[in-house]
Amino acid sequence: LKVDDDTFVRLAPLVEELRKEPSGVRLNWGYFDGRARVQRKGKRAETEWVLADTYLPYSLGGGYVLSWPLLRALTDHADMLKHFNSEDVSVGGWREGYRFDC
Repeated sequence: LKVDDDTFVRLAPLVEELRKEPSGVRLNWGYFDGRARVQRKGKRAETEWVLADTYLPYSLGGGYVLSWPLLRALTDHADMLKHFNSEDVSVGGWREGYRFDC
């Protein structure tokens, strides 16, 4: 679970919903949007983003949940993953840009 520092998480309902998911699944929960234009100037400029004029779908809002199988796949391939200025954009790119067998 990754949340912004100003986010309040209601853990009991979150855990209840997560328990409904099959175990071992590559789960990535959150609100995702891929319409944002790449920021080319300012503090959050992404100078090395070359995939498209917009970001790949990434998590927006208060936070997101990644399952253990997805986290394991990402860490197993960490040396291949490109990091961008925005952590959320990086995770979105990793999620969309790579296909892992979990």
